[in-house]
Amino acid sequence: MTSHVVVMLGLHIEMATFKALGKWVLGSGWPEALTNAIVAPPGVANSFLTASHITRTRRAHQVTAASFHLLMKKAYEEYRKTEEIDGPARPFDEWREEKMKKCPQFLYWATVLDSELVCLQLVRAIREADFSSYLKAIRELLPWIFLLWTATTMQNGYLFITGTCVSFPLSIRVYMQNCEMALSWYTRRRDCSRRSP
Repeated sequence: MTSHVVVMLGLHIEMATFKALGKWVLGSGWPEALTNAIVAPPGVANSFLTASHITRTRRAHQVTAASFHLLMKKAYEEYRKTEEIDGPARPFDEWREEKMKKCPQFLYWATVLDSELVCLQLVRAIREADFSSYLKAIRELLPWIFLLWTATTMQNGYLFITGTCVSFPLSIRVYMQNCEMALSWYTRRRDCSRRSP
């Protein structure tokens, strides 16, 4: 009897996570904000919701995450200026937690920022062939997978995540280490081929 293991690889997992994130921001005005900021034309900005062009979608999420972080830091600096009169200001993390409790809109966009950062950590782990960071990102994405993916994808994602996060027999661990080495070799080879004329 032969058995086969089907695993979604880096590109497919990246696409699935950005599609899930697109479902989360659907109706939030995110594509319109990107259009108004002249990041992308309207049709392209709407395509980010479905991750139909993965490179453009990734770049849009990078720009969004950077913008949210800068805006959050700017708001914190404004808070610190006003609080210095009344006493010492709270640290950034405490201020952020309090704002998330008081303002639903802040909570929503802070959640978007956190999920974008996890998606981008996954991309980094894939590019650097860092299997431990890859598993960490997959574990952090698990709630999003169950929340936003369709039933079929969710079942496949659960099987994949269960297979990678739970301890397995030695033969499978050796196989995964060999895959990690092959991925590392492929990444180095791809980077070398990009440098050559």
